[in-house]
Amino acid sequence: MAGQKVHAAVNTALAQFNLALRLRDPSIVGHFHKTAILVGSEQSDLSRGREAIAAHLGRIFSQPFTIQFDWKSVEAWRAGDAAWFFADGEVVISSAAGDKRRPYNLTGVLVESKRGWRWRLFHGSEPLPG
Repeated sequence: MAGQKVHAAVNTALAQFNLALRLRDPSIVGHFHKTAILVGSEQSDLSRGREAIAAHLGRIFSQPFTIQFDWKSVEAWRAGDAAWFFADGEVVISSAAGDKRRPYNLTGVLVESKRGWRWRLFHGSEPLPG
């Protein structure tokens, strides 16, 4: 897959994930490989496997806010059936009080399957102000 195609595949995966987050869609877990690892920016944000990821996202979905991301730049690469990327942008936390934006970095690994690209690793972080 040429660089443009892998970049498009990663951007599609990021957009699908973002939409599912915003809609609080529990089918989001289907975007993950069965042995995926999700590491968020909080100490408690570590989930291994779809069941744990579903529980983790369920806790997020039960909060009085929604989360989505606004990516400023995405870099992506591919070897075989794996693509990895770095995305730089902001997490947007929306509630009745309005939107809060904070810097957010994401590295991820996607694997290609018959059902499309699935998350194998989601590793996000909120960088501290410099």
